[in-house]
Amino acid sequence: MKSNIGHAQAAAGVGGVIKMVQAMRHGLLPRTLHADSPSSRVDWASGAVELLREPRPWEARADRPRRAGVSAFGVSGTNAHVIVEEPPVEEAAEAPDAGPPAVLAWPLSARTAPALRAQAVRLREHLEGLSSFSPLDVGHALVATRASFGERAVVLGRDGGELLAGLDVLAAGDETHGVVRGTVVRGSRIAVLFTGQGAQRAGMGRELYASDPVFATALDEVCGELGPVGGRSLRDVMFGDDAGLLDRTEFTQPALFALETALFKAMEARGLRADVVMGHSVGEIAAACVAGVFSLGDAARLVVARGRLMGALPSGGAMLSVRAAEGDLPDLPAGVSTAAVNGPSSVVLSGEKEALEAMAGHLADRGVKCTWLPVSHAFHSALMDPMLDDFREIASTVEFHEPRLAVVSNLTGEVAAPGELRTPGYWVRHAREAVRFADGLRAVRAAGADVFVEVGPQAVLSGMAGHCFDDEPEAPLLVPALRRDHPEPEALATALATLHTRGHRISLLPPVPDAPYGPRLDLPTYPFQRDRYWLAAPPEPVTGGDLPAAGLTAVAHPLLAAAVELPGADTTVWTGRLAPSELPWLAGHLVWDRGVVPGGALLETVLHVGTGIGLPRVAELVLETPLVWNPDVPAQLRVVVGAPGAGGAREVTLHARPEPGAGGAQGAGTGAPWVRHASGLLAPPTGGDGPGDDRPDDAAFADLTGSWPPVGADPVDVSGQYALFAAAGVGYEGAFRGLRAAWRRGAEVFAEVRLPDESAADAALYGLHPALLDAVLHPIALLGPGAGGGHGLLPFSWTDVVRHQASGAGHALRVRVVAGEAEGGGGDGGDGGTVSITAADRDGTPVLTVRSLALRRIAADRLPAAPAAPLHRVDWKPLLVTATTAAAVGGNWAVTGPVAAATLTGLRAAGVDVRVLPRDGGASASHEALSTEPPVDVAVLDLTAPPPNGESPQELVDRVRTVVGRVLHAVQSPPAGGAADTADAPRLVVLTRGAAGPAGPVGPAGRAGSAALAGPAGARAAGAAP
Repeated sequence: MKSNIGHAQAAAGVGGVIKMVQAMRHGLLPRTLHADSPSSRVDWASGAVELLREPRPWEARADRPRRAGVSAFGVSGTNAHVIVEEPPVEEAAEAPDAGPPAVLAWPLSARTAPALRAQAVRLREHLEGLSSFSPLDVGHALVATRASFGERAVVLGRDGGELLAGLDVLAAGDETHGVVRGTVVRGSRIAVLFTGQGAQRAGMGRELYASDPVFATALDEVCGELGPVGGRSLRDVMFGDDAGLLDRTEFTQPALFALETALFKAMEARGLRADVVMGHSVGEIAAACVAGVFSLGDAARLVVARGRLMGALPSGGAMLSVRAAEGDLPDLPAGVSTAAVNGPSSVVLSGEKEALEAMAGHLADRGVKCTWLPVSHAFHSALMDPMLDDFREIASTVEFHEPRLAVVSNLTGEVAAPGELRTPGYWVRHAREAVRFADGLRAVRAAGADVFVEVGPQAVLSGMAGHCFDDEPEAPLLVPALRRDHPEPEALATALATLHTRGHRISLLPPVPDAPYGPRLDLPTYPFQRDRYWLAAPPEPVTGGDLPAAGLTAVAHPLLAAAVELPGADTTVWTGRLAPSELPWLAGHLVWDRGVVPGGALLETVLHVGTGIGLPRVAELVLETPLVWNPDVPAQLRVVVGAPGAGGAREVTLHARPEPGAGGAQGAGTGAPWVRHASGLLAPPTGGDGPGDDRPDDAAFADLTGSWPPVGADPVDVSGQYALFAAAGVGYEGAFRGLRAAWRRGAEVFAEVRLPDESAADAALYGLHPALLDAVLHPIALLGPGAGGGHGLLPFSWTDVVRHQASGAGHALRVRVVAGEAEGGGGDGGDGGTVSITAADRDGTPVLTVRSLALRRIAADRLPAAPAAPLHRVDWKPLLVTATTAAAVGGNWAVTGPVAAATLTGLRAAGVDVRVLPRDGGASASHEALSTEPPVDVAVLDLTAPPPNGESPQELVDRVRTVVGRVLHAVQSPPAGGAADTADAPRLVVLTRGAAGPAGPVGPAGRAGSAALAGPAGARAAGAAP
């Protein structure tokens, strides 16, 4: 590893492991770099060990696996050795006869919502780059090779195209039936609700039977226990199209039991774990069966007898649904019973038709809504009494057991007490008395259940349950396993995905042990949401001297420093400096991974200039060329305001170039050309009589000054927006992540934007902080491409921009964005549109009006190349020499030279007691002089003497050699104050002038003689051997 990247320190060992794993993967042993001359301390001829001077193939062998030894040696003497062996080759399993599942699931997860959306972007881009892929293998890899985090989503589809489309929806933060989103809830508990009579539908279970082998096996088992019903195959009745036949009670009840029991088993096989179960009427028999109250065979006999006996009763009864609370009903007349209490305002009455009709008329007169139910019998009423004795006989033959799960009773609306369900009398009463469903739901909720899974042919109980929890601030999650008018495999897959996103351990793979998976796929790694942690050095104070003394007018603005008027031209030039080290917020704005000054910063600069000359309105500002910033080279800014034109308006241009001599970068010199980045027109205010009286439009700000958010605006999820911006090529970090909340109302988007706390203090330095001004534009993306919005758009042309507060706009704004006319195929190959913008502070005071802003996309090839920012840099650190610091270093100071008078004066003025040692002009003489008594603690070698006037090139070369020789001799053989041990050697100070230019140690040197000392003196300072 050292030959590749140098000393990796603590990462050397794992780096070696990674290197050898990659070598195995690619079947190639990489050569050792920089090993042209092998060590002479190794007898290379005596063994089989040799250096890899050239890459060597390392193919897999059939007789043995490839192995590699990796050693790591710690500086303290710790040695670690690891043997890496290639894994066995995975052989693709032969595909079974079963085809792929009807619905495929791709689960994704992340720690945050933005990372989840970025995960979808990454996976989509990765799969698009493959020549082909198996959607089944992708799902298997996502389940088997990826951890599950708190923010989850499952994309469902029947083929790769639907799944890729679902990834697009997830990445955009939108919703569709094929994308399930959720957040894990720790300690979540599941209640399973089994549907009762009335939920049956023709064909129920048919699609699931054909696509799900676990469900099919379970249904066959249940139907085998039920046997023929009325001389017919119950499965044929369920799967047939004769709804009238299925609605007959003798078929309905066993069919519901069969479907629900098989469906529960299919979901249980995928990981469903119920904490409590509950049924509605006949559904409680299925609930008790899966809870273990009776065996499948006994439950089958019980439900068949119940349906047969009820179906054999004479018709003539009726059932009436009443929209009223149970306590608000009048006394029930003879022949009418309460059949069910399904909700706070939902009661079902049952009994004789004539008595119910009279009751319905009475309730209607009181304004109570009543609905007749299409039933064959008056269930849970006195009309059931004739079948109860026969049913008791059948129930007496059933062997009852204590349930393994908590069961909520329909009779009491509470969790069944021990032994309560184990008597024939309970099930007889269950057939006759009211179903207290609403009470049961409250009992389930009290047991801690926060997820209600409805097992039945369609979502019936889920709707009832929803009304029961309307008043709860956090209602439980309602999950129907099947839905009417939804394909059964997709409905079940959606239910399972919903449970998975809630945090339950649900298997999303096909329910077959030998699914046709191919070799495991490589997938994108986690999309870490990166933050910048580099320490930023505080900006050096600007010491530009006395600006008024230079004939310039000082300007108090972070981007501008001075202004000057040109004589005879009625033109004003404003000048400034854009240094990333002085503007830490600038590092947070990247376009295609290059630092670009945001358009809002240029607008803020022009607005400040306009305000200063009494032209506060920017009538037009076109951003012509992106201004790319360099982390090491500041940019000089020039804003030129032309002579007044018609109506007092004045043209304005903004130019920039690299600062001459800064950083030694290419183009950073006096000859670097000025580039025009923006041009426009400054104009007088339009809303008043005097400067700065450009009054805001009350109508435009009405929604920002009243109630917030505005009436009729729907909230928009903004949690994943910055990941989408990044995917479109515009990276926002740090101060630029200001979008906090948003709402949409038709073609309008309202938003709250705010600077981060660490940047809020800088807001007072600007009229409108550039990062905050840029954040004002971020809600435009929420308009969508059809309305001229979308991600990746940048400002191009501003029209009629007015800042209503000259300064101190604060760090938080309310924003209103209104879509204008979309512009297809605009300049620069863009596809943006136009918008109008108004912004006010949190008190509703107007801050900004933009009548029109045109947007464009910018391609990566339109940006000029920018050098990469170095991770480290060398810089001067000022050291103040005082008597205190001198004493801390050592008491005896000596200087040899030739000694400049300024050197002695400076040291003695600082309180240093220094003596001058003699010098005869040679290097050895200087060394001998330094070795005199008394011993020297600090030896100063003074090389600040200026070169002689008229020095020839040869004399310059000779002088450089002499100076370097003196320093080299002092470095290699330092005096030791009477001892040869370098620990006692005096500290050597080499005093130079002109060894580096104004750009610092890495910039151009001022004097050749002094600059040549950097090597030997630096080596001595670093402790390296000469």
